[in-house]
Amino acid sequence: NYKNKKVELLSNNKKERKKFSLKLFKENIKVGSIKTRPNMYSSELLAYKGFDGLLIEGTGLGQAPITKFDNKSKENEKIFIALKKLSENTTIAMCSQTIYGRIQMNVYKEGRLLQDIGVVGNYTDMTPETAYIKLAWLLSNYAKKDVDRMYEKNLRGEISERSENIFL
Repeated sequence: NYKNKKVELLSNNKKERKKFSLKLFKENIKVGSIKTRPNMYSSELLAYKGFDGLLIEGTGLGQAPITKFDNKSKENEKIFIALKKLSENTTIAMCSQTIYGRIQMNVYKEGRLLQDIGVVGNYTDMTPETAYIKLAWLLSNYAKKDVDRMYEKNLRGEISERSENIFL
């Protein structure tokens, strides 16, 4: 209540509350984050070699500049090669740069290519901050194969109901 400067519990129904046990991040976990943009360089991605995870803040529906279409876009091809190399040992996840953006990586060729090399995050709409913490937490507590599967699942309300299984 604002006027009384008191916090009031709206519901005392214990069934509504979910049990939650906090598992901390493992020691020395290395997770990076990079925002895609024009004039990006593959060398920026190579700085994440040896990291456990990398979060890509993609444009649009979960895109990154990975397609060479003329002489001025040659670097895009190098970006794709760098991501492919990183994905061999690093979990790479996609999120949107926009507040209410939903990832749909099947629409454009670039999104499908990213999925082909193992980038996860299709059908999600997490904020970059939430996606980063989720990726770090998953990498701290689960095997890589489970992280890839669980990143796209709504575990604690981090993915809105409107995005869950919308295209499945």
